[in-house]
Amino acid sequence: KVVCQNLLSTIGDTTPIRRLSLEGTPTTPLTTCEDSNTFLIVYNEDMTAYDKMESPRSCRTVNDCKSVCATCEIPEGEEVGICTNECEEPVKLCQVHTDCNQENECMVCDTESNMCKNGCERVEYLESSGTQYIDTNWIPNASGRIELSGAYTEVGSSYYSTGYYLFAQHGGTNARFNIGQYTSTLTTFSFDVTSANRMTDYPLDINKHIFGINAHTKQMFIDANVYENPSVADFGSTTYTSYMFARNVSNVAGAFSKAKIYYCKIWDNGTLVRDFVPVIAPSGQACMLNRVPEDGKLKLYCDMGGGTFKTNKD
Repeated sequence: KVVCQNLLSTIGDTTPIRRLSLEGTPTTPLTTCEDSNTFLIVYNEDMTAYDKMESPRSCRTVNDCKSVCATCEIPEGEEVGICTNECEEPVKLCQVHTDCNQENECMVCDTESNMCKNGCERVEYLESSGTQYIDTNWIPNASGRIELSGAYTEVGSSYYSTGYYLFAQHGGTNARFNIGQYTSTLTTFSFDVTSANRMTDYPLDINKHIFGINAHTKQMFIDANVYENPSVADFGSTTYTSYMFARNVSNVAGAFSKAKIYYCKIWDNGTLVRDFVPVIAPSGQACMLNRVPEDGKLKLYCDMGGGTFKTNKD
């Protein structure tokens, strides 16, 4: 009790002390002392109390940010930025892994401290060899918009012989939502089945780009280059989901790409529904983590094909 009282008198309301109980998640600091106290002190790596999660951490790349929920925001013209946390990772006590991953599939139980911890490692990209793909579990629609940062590592002689899609879905009525290779020299973007709404005049290369499609505004873009054709038909309807690194044709994967994807964001009617970032999962498998909760959970999306994704760690 004396130790507890000394700590409280020293640091007052900013105490990092939390109740240690396996019966529930500690949510408030300990403010009173009893004759017998069991308590836990939680600090960040920079020795600030856990309650001060907003304390800034400098970064040059997102890999400098420890949390899979963090991004590195670098002001224009500067080389160093600040890590910003985009989703909560609360302190939670545990006995087994399932005590932790009810809200975040990256979370595992550290059996030494009986505390949940992040078991995912953020990496720069996922790289496919031509057999892997990820099902985004997102069905494109007339209000859909995507943004994807990627780069081919190899291109084929033509679309017809090899395919090579970074993001694609075929199937349904006037419903095509694709980013991929068109010929040996051109990139294709399309969001319906008419050739009039397929943009194919951008040179194909193996450099890193930011690609995008907005079905609502009938625009496609690659970096700062925007293409639009407002006269074409609206996006129709489909029941098939979109794949990364391949094309979904009626729930069959094909036209696999050899490429790197750094991130992928998907919006429905202006609402962000997928915010994919590459991670190494607790299992050791390279996957994408969706940082937007689905049914209250942050979910991992892993390979549905064959082989193993590479990362910048390989």
